[in-house]
Amino acid sequence: GINAEYGVLSRVFGSDQSLGRECWCRLCLEKVKQSVPWEDFLKAFQQTVNVPTITDIQKECLKRLLRNDADEVTCEKFSQILDWIGPLTVGTGLLTTAESLLSRADFFGPISGRQAEQNLKNQPPGTYLLRFSVTQSGDYAITAVDENKTINHYKIQKTNGKYVVGDAKYDSLERALKEPPPPLQKVMLRPCPGSPYRDLFTQDYSEIIYASFSK
Repeated sequence: GINAEYGVLSRVFGSDQSLGRECWCRLCLEKVKQSVPWEDFLKAFQQTVNVPTITDIQKECLKRLLRNDADEVTCEKFSQILDWIGPLTVGTGLLTTAESLLSRADFFGPISGRQAEQNLKNQPPGTYLLRFSVTQSGDYAITAVDENKTINHYKIQKTNGKYVVGDAKYDSLERALKEPPPPLQKVMLRPCPGSPYRDLFTQDYSEIIYASFSK
């Protein structure tokens, strides 16, 4: 029955994701859905966070993180993204977080350790990238080239709203990246070129948005 199906959503969305679950339930009035069209999701998301207007760049950031090749959003992906950049709250919080994360030149999104190594192959020492940890939802990882040209992975654990790197604990991801522990400071000198989100923040894209607003 539908109650059993809603029980499935409780397993997908953890106890700290009540607003995310509420957002998904808006899309499941007749039956529980595992995936929904992007436009339907965006409408339900906007109603849930109660934001009158979402900027074009914020929409695009959310779309890049959530939408699959079939132009749909799955409840699993939504829950995963909430683990990384949530929790979902009323207001623009999640949208602002998504935009500031994707605007970072060092951010490569949900890529594996092996993919990160491929990106850093032939890069000089001190080159690094930031990524979502695909093995542990909610965590991040830094992959970096050290002075011996060895590529290493460093975990940033998200625990109870804090970000833990080695023995150091930070209140925000930004702080952890700005003031990393000494071993990381040595290898975080230069963002790896080729972030998949750079095109969102180039002059051309801003001009496109501006043109669409000024028509």
